[in-house]
Amino acid sequence: MTADDDGPIFIFGIGRTGTTLLARMLDRHPDVSIYLESSFLNVIPVGTVDEALRDDAAVGRLLDRIPEPAAQGVSRAAVLRRFATTDRSVRALFDALLRLRMEANGKRIFGEKTPSHFAKVDVLRAWYPDARFVCLLRDPRDAYASFAHSRDHATVGWMDRTLLGRCLYWNYYRHAVAAAKRDFAGRVHEVDFAALVRDPDGTLHELCAFLGLAYDPGMRAVADNNSSFAETRDARGLRPEVLDRKDRLRPWQATAIEILCGERMRADGLPLPAASRRVVGVLAALGAYAFAARLHRAIRARRRPPYS
Repeated sequence: MTADDDGPIFIFGIGRTGTTLLARMLDRHPDVSIYLESSFLNVIPVGTVDEALRDDAAVGRLLDRIPEPAAQGVSRAAVLRRFATTDRSVRALFDALLRLRMEANGKRIFGEKTPSHFAKVDVLRAWYPDARFVCLLRDPRDAYASFAHSRDHATVGWMDRTLLGRCLYWNYYRHAVAAAKRDFAGRVHEVDFAALVRDPDGTLHELCAFLGLAYDPGMRAVADNNSSFAETRDARGLRPEVLDRKDRLRPWQATAIEILCGERMRADGLPLPAASRRVVGVLAALGAYAFAARLHRAIRARRRPPYS
């Protein structure tokens, strides 16, 4: 089933899965504006998404907690002026950010890329019933190897940068994608990072068909630096060597990732060595993956910061 309207586009993933690359490609389409990493939903506590922001100070505090809109070509003053004409809901503030960027770029479809917003897909679906969701898939072995050698490595909390933490987060994300594909059938499209690099034209053709857009070859002419990996951070455009990151792992690291992520890797059709497959089968039968997923969700649920 193909989405056939002009609803907003939201791009999801986790770090080092290609979300920035895909967002830049989509943003090059003549009809699409992608706001990069507002992190908006990450600063809103549970239960406040439908609240009205009557106090200007509360609006200011919320804006203070997200990256400066000017980096996206949207002035804070313009956001406040647009917001003043709305119902002053939390949704209206988010909407103002995205629409103002779209209008400034002369586009007709707006969207946003904050990888971790996958955990708030229910909020986005409620706010935008016609939204389309694009989710990146990358082998967790490649994703971890890329993360471990990237400039992003030192910017996250100590637990989230460990091998265990990255594997738990990858599983968390992939379970969320599976649920979204089930709950919002026809509204979720998956992009394989390896396919995007190997065959950008074919992969982008499929994405445009899902989004109801005419394919534009300019989408693949990404001139910006698309890698923070230490050895290619000064490179330009698409780099096929990014597909070989898992070769940088020590054998024990690769095996640990295969065991920790094995259940979801099997479900996603990612290759596993025979020995790892056997261990994964035993752990799955014992319910180890289901228990770990429940525990990880509970821990992350307690880490949402307030905005006031």
